[in-house]
Amino acid sequence: MRFGEYIKQVQAREHVYPPLELYLPLPREKIAAAWEVNGDHPTGIYLHIPFCEQRCRFCYCDTIVKGTAEHEPYVKALVAEMQSMAASLSGKIHTVYFGGGTPSALGEEHLETIFDALARNFRFADQVHFNFEATPSSISAGKAKILERAKVNRVTLGIQSADPEILAHLERSQSFGQIERAVQLLRQAGVQYINFDLIAGLPNDKMASFEANLGRLLALEPDMVHIYPFSERGGLKPSLEKEQIQRVGQQMLEANGWGPTKNDGFGKSEKARNIQVVQKIEEAASTLGLGVGSRSHVFCQLAYQSRGYRAYIQAKGHPDYLGLTLTRRVQIQKYLMDNLKQGLEPANFARLFGIPVIPVLERFYPHALPLLEQRGSTLVLEESYRAGHAANALFFDQRYEQRLFSHFVGQPQGWPSERISQATKSKELTPDLNWCRFLALNLTRSNVYPPVLQKKPISHQEVFDAWARLNENPPDKLGIYIHVPYCTTKCSFCYCYSKAQAKPDELEAYTKALQRQMVSLRDATKDGRFNTVYLGGGTPSILSPNQLDALFTTMFDSFDMAPGFQFNFEGTPQTLAQGRLEVLAKHSVNRLTVGIQSLDPKVLSAISRAEQGPEEVEKLLKRARQAEMALNIDLVAGLPEQSFSSFVNDLQTVLRWRPDVLHVYPFSNTAETVLYRRGWRYTEEQATERSKMMRYANEELRRAGYLEVQNEAFCLDASARNIQETDKIEYCSSVMGFGYAARSHVFGQASYGTDAAKYRQYMAEPANNEIYWGELLSLDDDMEKFLLSNLASYIDRIRFHDLFGEEVLERFWPQFLWLHQRGLVDIGRTRIKSKIRRSVDHIVFAKLFFNQKYHQELRHHFTNAYDPTEDYEQPLLRSVDPNF
Repeated sequence: MRFGEYIKQVQAREHVYPPLELYLPLPREKIAAAWEVNGDHPTGIYLHIPFCEQRCRFCYCDTIVKGTAEHEPYVKALVAEMQSMAASLSGKIHTVYFGGGTPSALGEEHLETIFDALARNFRFADQVHFNFEATPSSISAGKAKILERAKVNRVTLGIQSADPEILAHLERSQSFGQIERAVQLLRQAGVQYINFDLIAGLPNDKMASFEANLGRLLALEPDMVHIYPFSERGGLKPSLEKEQIQRVGQQMLEANGWGPTKNDGFGKSEKARNIQVVQKIEEAASTLGLGVGSRSHVFCQLAYQSRGYRAYIQAKGHPDYLGLTLTRRVQIQKYLMDNLKQGLEPANFARLFGIPVIPVLERFYPHALPLLEQRGSTLVLEESYRAGHAANALFFDQRYEQRLFSHFVGQPQGWPSERISQATKSKELTPDLNWCRFLALNLTRSNVYPPVLQKKPISHQEVFDAWARLNENPPDKLGIYIHVPYCTTKCSFCYCYSKAQAKPDELEAYTKALQRQMVSLRDATKDGRFNTVYLGGGTPSILSPNQLDALFTTMFDSFDMAPGFQFNFEGTPQTLAQGRLEVLAKHSVNRLTVGIQSLDPKVLSAISRAEQGPEEVEKLLKRARQAEMALNIDLVAGLPEQSFSSFVNDLQTVLRWRPDVLHVYPFSNTAETVLYRRGWRYTEEQATERSKMMRYANEELRRAGYLEVQNEAFCLDASARNIQETDKIEYCSSVMGFGYAARSHVFGQASYGTDAAKYRQYMAEPANNEIYWGELLSLDDDMEKFLLSNLASYIDRIRFHDLFGEEVLERFWPQFLWLHQRGLVDIGRTRIKSKIRRSVDHIVFAKLFFNQKYHQELRHHFTNAYDPTEDYEQPLLRSVDPNF
């Protein structure tokens, strides 16, 4: 099981918070002190009776079915626990609930003993809501009389089904006559409210029989009815008609006068609700749990329980308790979880906690605010967050998640202790840092992993099959990348795959090739929904409006998009101004990347880039804003002929336009650029000037209110970030690439690109779709890629476990131990945070995580180029600006 699945199971529990898995031993003095503080806060008693007359095959409860021999010692221990706890309670009891198991499985004498002990040991309010769980077959005239004397005013009858064939299959002994007699006896005993518990969708359940039996049961006039959906357990499969049964059952109830009640089932009146549960939810009432495993809750003080049946008996009223301190913050989290599903009354919240609820949400849970709806006087979560773990996950304390993860992976102190012991006995990792610096200089900066040394052909069928395998369990994060390599001019600073001055017929042929490529792969991802689309280049806006329209139409016809998907488009001011924006808006482009780079004519001339005046750029940006597109602008620092003052002018001009995202890149004169091939190199003075520009830009962006977004640039709001890029880094997400030189990644399956020469042939010969190079991946490759991509910020240990099913420190402990011992990473329960200061060092230390087979291949490849006697640090420092 992945931790993500485990935490969802923990978070899906109704009203169980903080999580039981984190409970620690509690001294009795602390429990007594908590109850003394509780005072007059609304309080109930829950008594747990673990016995049943029989074990039903569908039941998930921890019950004891051993005849009656165990009853006597358990009742004695229960009464003794009442006596030991009573002195600590200073307030009155408002509710009592007998649960199980089956409380009515106890004999009359034992029931009398328990009721007498309750009356002797506790003070009760004038009006007490007293609920008792029972099965129809176990209610006798004598037991009904005992309930009458105890003033029990609500009984929950666990009927589950009235179908004899289903009951026989589930090994449950019960007849309709017993149900009728139990109701009659309880009414004669003065029980005001009778609740029927039923289950929809039990094995072999049919709509017709359920409907008929529900009609017979409703004729008995219960005051409340619950219809619970059956979930598979013990090898029992739910009925195929489960959903229909539940839906029609609810319709029958409403048609006959049983309406939905808040925080309970379908009732004739709100008074028929289980008041103990209602008060626990709406009033955060305290509950004294008595009996083995029963949970206690003291408002803003403690949550605790006893555990272990045999230990409970032997303790004779003084069991050991496990629990956690219930701080005010945790109590608020629990209250939000419990109430926002069916409606939170702000007045109740303010009365209980002394502060309004909205400021609390704004400060601590702003992510929940957009999910809230106003319903009359109450706040309620939108429907998709009211079931399962979703609501609880919104308010789940991060510290609990961290501790749960440490326990889940068996590392309560954050480190795998057996690995540390092993490390002290083995030879320490001794990385060749000079070799790593050489690789940093000579390999691409774009996190291409595994490193590409030779472009090996990979067939179209292999690519299709890789996507089809991923499609068997489609991921949430899935991207489309479309590469348009053409530009109006080839800028000399650019390292991208691009081609200058394409003819119109070539652009037309390229567009049609993109469309064919999409159609050829669409069936491989028919169940997936893409959450990002990115058109990059080159200059995608070089395509004509008609070509863009045709391309986007094919894309939407071929692939399904997730709701709210991000659609990013790159362009230049000159080409975007020529009728493209209208087409982009028509097809839901919602993020526009405008590559300005510089506004200085002298600099633009030096890098072979067309002039662009500030006025025309500003006009374009205004039109994009009117089309509701988020704006990302790119500037470059350290270009040839660029002075510090001209850079400052460019930056201040762009800041006045207030783009949503502003990237300031230091010019990196890599071997892919025209300038490098012409022999242009940075001098020490130019590198120093570039660093000065970058420092200035960072300071000015912060001063202007921009936020540094993880794995992105400076943003006014994180929602405007390039989601495809951050998903690739943070989730190792899959991206389907189209076009000349486009790179693709299929998680755990394949990494591939398109061959430039073969793609040009594909443009001319549509039938020849063997255009790919690449290789099939192992999950190990993606593990290493994830670490390379995230080392600069932090490694999310939970996310790593969810993605790969392994704990990162168990797998890569030598590398992280080496970094930790040198103060380069900080090891936390759920995060490994980078303390590496310089960007150049991130690139170098990432090479520690290269698989050894790739190191061997690289050493062979660079045999003649790598000189171990040469120090590669200074050339690397000149190449990579430390402020980026």
